[in-house]
Amino acid sequence: MLSAAVRISQPSLSHAIAQLEQELGVPLFEKNGRNVELTQLGEVFLKLVRQSLEILDGSVDYLQKKFFSALAQLLKERDEAEGRCRLRKPAQN
Repeated sequence: MLSAAVRISQPSLSHAIAQLEQELGVPLFEKNGRNVELTQLGEVFLKLVRQSLEILDGSVDYLQKKFFSALAQLLKERDEAEGRCRLRKPAQN
């Protein structure tokens, strides 16, 4: 059951889905007997959301790498100015 997989109660999940469908103005799910399936628009929306999340994850990774690289450079410059030497653990491959 999806609600158990996302650790949310069934009524809360149903409410969240209904709110999302209302906000978007399109049905994302349809009932098929006791099951619920994505509509064609739901499939498209899911694909687009996954792509968006991948872009966001990549952006966060990029910014973190840039930040830590800049921080490492600042620390290196400070240490050099103060005559310090940092010992580093060798990189593991």
